[in-house]
Amino acid sequence: MDHLSDSTVDCRSVFIWLLLLLTPQIGYDDLALKRCSPALDWTIHGWWPEINATQWPQYCNPNRFHEFNQTIIKDIGPILKRYWAPCKDWHIPDYKFWQHEWRKHGTCTNQTALRYFSSTIAKFMALPTKYVDNCCGDGAQNCKIHFRGDRYWC
Repeated sequence: MDHLSDSTVDCRSVFIWLLLLLTPQIGYDDLALKRCSPALDWTIHGWWPEINATQWPQYCNPNRFHEFNQTIIKDIGPILKRYWAPCKDWHIPDYKFWQHEWRKHGTCTNQTALRYFSSTIAKFMALPTKYVDNCCGDGAQNCKIHFRGDRYWC
């Protein structure tokens, strides 16, 4: 018996491991940005986990919908208005927009509502402006920046 036969590596396992290691589309978070008009700065449109480029969980836990409430707005309302505001032409009150973001995306995280919003804003604020502009492009209105841990990419 050849001494290598005992230590042969399952090629399929190695391939899957390399795919997971090297392919950013598998298991990451997206920070979605929106520019309401070309003259305005980027605003956060959402933060959610992605399975791949076309799949992401939504409305994961209706039992947690109530966790977003007026108390959170008192705590972080001004910063939400600055960095995570709905576009004016959407004709939706700030509170309803943030409630939608929590229900659709925030309940898919293991964070509290306050932590979901504050950590998303912190991620956005930590990105260099020049990086966001280069990543998203001058004329773009929508943009996604992918995150895995502390790494990010376009």
